[in-house]
Amino acid sequence: MAGIVLYVALLLALFDWLLQPLIFFLQGLFTLKLLLWLPLLLVIWLLASRPQARGPGS
Repeated sequence: MAGIVLYVALLLALFDWLLQPLIFFLQGLFTLKLLLWLPLLLVIWLLASRPQARGPGS
């Protein structure tokens, strides 16, 4: 039983060590400045991706 507990603790420590740089990178992405720009970028993307209306004679 103690071996299983030690194995699980070692596995959790390994995952924490492997994922820590990724977590720091993701925390740096979601800064306040980026969160303010995201809605604006989403609106621009939606306006640019919608189909354009064609006029008469096209």
